[in-house]
Amino acid sequence: MVDAMENIGAMQQTRDWLTWAQTLGSTTGTLITGFAVGVANNLVNNLPLGLIAGSTLHAAHTKGLIANAVLIGVDLGPNLSITGSLATILWLIALRKEKLDVSFWDFLKVGVVAMPIALLASLGGAILMQMCFRVHLGAVHEE
Repeated sequence: MVDAMENIGAMQQTRDWLTWAQTLGSTTGTLITGFAVGVANNLVNNLPLGLIAGSTLHAAHTKGLIANAVLIGVDLGPNLSITGSLATILWLIALRKEKLDVSFWDFLKVGVVAMPIALLASLGGAILMQMCFRVHLGAVHEE
Protein backbone atom coordinates (compact mmCIF):
# COMPACT_ATOMS: atom_id res chain seq x y z
CA MET A 1 0.00 0.00 0.00
CA VAL A 2 2.76 2.43 0.95
CA ASP A 3 4.74 1.59 -2.21
CA ALA A 4 1.65 2.17 -4.35
CA MET A 5 1.07 5.52 -2.67
CA GLU A 6 4.73 6.43 -3.22
CA ASN A 7 4.54 5.45 -6.90
CA ILE A 8 1.62 7.77 -7.59
CA GLY A 9 3.17 10.66 -5.65
CA ALA A 10 0.65 10.62 -2.82
CA MET A 11 3.26 10.11 -0.10
CA GLN A 12 4.86 13.42 -1.03
CA GLN A 13 1.45 15.04 -0.68
CA THR A 14 0.93 13.57 2.80
CA ARG A 15 4.41 14.78 3.83
CA ASP A 16 3.56 18.26 2.50
CA TRP A 17 0.29 18.28 4.49
CA LEU A 18 2.12 17.20 7.63
CA THR A 19 4.74 19.91 7.15
CA TRP A 20 1.95 22.46 6.65
CA ALA A 21 0.20 21.31 9.85
CA GLN A 22 3.44 21.77 11.77
CA THR A 23 3.58 25.42 10.68
CA LEU A 24 0.19 26.11 12.28
CA GLY A 25 1.51 25.92 15.81
CA SER A 26 1.45 23.14 18.30
CA THR A 27 -2.20 23.20 19.37
CA THR A 28 -3.81 24.01 16.01
CA GLY A 29 -1.55 21.62 14.10
CA THR A 30 -2.24 18.84 16.58
CA LEU A 31 -6.02 19.26 16.42
CA ILE A 32 -6.14 19.51 12.63
CA THR A 33 -3.81 16.54 12.18
CA GLY A 34 -5.67 14.34 14.66
CA PHE A 35 -9.08 15.09 13.19
CA ALA A 36 -7.90 14.79 9.57
CA VAL A 37 -6.36 11.37 10.25
CA GLY A 38 -9.43 10.34 12.26
CA VAL A 39 -11.83 11.15 9.44
CA ALA A 40 -9.50 9.66 6.80
CA ASN A 41 -9.66 6.32 8.66
CA ASN A 42 -13.26 6.02 7.61
CA LEU A 43 -12.47 6.58 3.96
CA VAL A 44 -9.51 4.20 3.71
CA ASN A 45 -9.73 1.97 6.84
CA ASN A 46 -7.35 2.25 9.76
CA LEU A 47 -4.89 -0.51 8.79
CA PRO A 48 -3.75 0.91 5.44
CA LEU A 49 -4.01 4.45 6.78
CA GLY A 50 -1.86 3.50 9.76
CA LEU A 51 0.80 2.13 7.42
CA ILE A 52 0.68 5.27 5.28
CA ALA A 53 0.73 7.54 8.34
CA GLY A 54 3.66 5.68 9.89
CA SER A 55 5.63 5.94 6.67
CA THR A 56 4.81 9.64 6.38
CA LEU A 57 5.90 10.31 9.97
CA HIS A 58 9.14 8.45 9.35
CA ALA A 59 9.86 10.19 6.04
CA ALA A 60 9.06 13.64 7.46
CA HIS A 61 11.08 12.94 10.64
CA THR A 62 8.08 14.06 12.70
CA LYS A 63 8.11 13.53 16.44
CA GLY A 64 6.36 14.87 19.50
CA LEU A 65 2.83 16.16 19.64
CA ILE A 66 2.02 16.04 15.91
CA ALA A 67 3.22 12.42 15.71
CA ASN A 68 1.05 11.57 18.69
CA ALA A 69 -1.92 13.29 17.04
CA VAL A 70 -1.49 10.98 14.05
CA LEU A 71 -1.43 7.92 16.30
CA ILE A 72 -4.47 9.12 18.27
CA GLY A 73 -6.34 9.74 15.01
CA VAL A 74 -5.50 6.27 13.70
CA ASP A 75 -6.67 4.74 16.97
CA LEU A 76 -9.91 6.66 17.59
CA GLY A 77 -10.96 7.66 14.08
CA PRO A 78 -12.47 4.28 13.15
CA ASN A 79 -15.18 4.82 15.77
CA LEU A 80 -16.97 7.17 13.37
CA SER A 81 -18.31 4.63 10.90
CA ILE A 82 -18.48 0.90 10.29
CA THR A 83 -15.94 1.12 7.47
CA GLY A 84 -13.23 2.60 9.72
CA SER A 85 -11.92 -0.67 11.09
CA LEU A 86 -11.94 -4.36 10.32
CA ALA A 87 -12.41 -4.98 14.04
CA THR A 88 -15.67 -3.00 13.93
CA ILE A 89 -16.92 -5.01 10.97
CA LEU A 90 -16.09 -8.27 12.77
CA TRP A 91 -17.75 -7.00 15.95
CA LEU A 92 -20.94 -6.20 14.02
CA ILE A 93 -20.93 -9.66 12.43
CA ALA A 94 -20.70 -11.19 15.92
CA LEU A 95 -23.64 -9.03 17.06
CA ARG A 96 -25.73 -10.15 14.10
CA LYS A 97 -25.10 -13.77 15.04
CA GLU A 98 -26.65 -12.90 18.41
CA LYS A 99 -29.68 -11.45 16.58
CA LEU A 100 -28.67 -7.85 17.31
CA ASP A 101 -28.68 -5.67 14.24
CA VAL A 102 -26.73 -2.40 14.19
CA SER A 103 -27.10 -0.68 10.84
CA PHE A 104 -24.57 1.60 9.19
CA TRP A 105 -26.79 4.59 10.03
CA ASP A 106 -27.25 3.54 13.68
CA PHE A 107 -23.48 3.20 14.09
CA LEU A 108 -22.87 6.51 12.30
CA LYS A 109 -25.38 8.39 14.50
CA VAL A 110 -23.49 7.30 17.61
CA GLY A 111 -20.07 7.66 15.98
CA VAL A 112 -20.70 11.23 14.86
CA VAL A 113 -21.08 12.18 18.52
CA ALA A 114 -18.72 9.73 20.24
CA MET A 115 -15.68 9.87 17.94
CA PRO A 116 -15.15 13.66 17.94
CA ILE A 117 -15.61 13.82 21.72
CA ALA A 118 -13.12 10.99 22.30
CA LEU A 119 -10.68 12.46 19.79
CA LEU A 120 -10.93 15.96 21.26
CA ALA A 121 -10.48 14.63 24.81
CA SER A 122 -7.43 12.57 23.81
CA LEU A 123 -5.81 15.31 21.75
CA GLY A 124 -6.61 17.85 24.46
CA GLY A 125 -4.98 15.60 27.04
CA ALA A 126 -1.85 15.29 24.92
CA ILE A 127 -1.71 19.07 24.41
CA LEU A 128 -2.31 19.72 28.10
CA MET A 129 0.44 17.29 29.12
CA GLN A 130 2.89 19.03 26.85
CA MET A 131 1.88 22.49 28.05
CA CYS A 132 1.80 21.72 31.76
CA PHE A 133 4.61 19.27 32.10
CA ARG A 134 6.76 20.10 29.10
CA VAL A 135 6.68 16.41 28.27
CA HIS A 136 8.05 15.46 24.89
CA LEU A 137 5.45 12.85 24.06
CA GLY A 138 6.71 9.87 22.13
CA ALA A 139 10.34 10.47 23.06
CA VAL A 140 12.27 8.52 25.65
CA HIS A 141 14.60 10.63 27.76
CA GLU A 142 17.55 9.16 29.60
CA GLU A 143 19.13 11.01 32.49
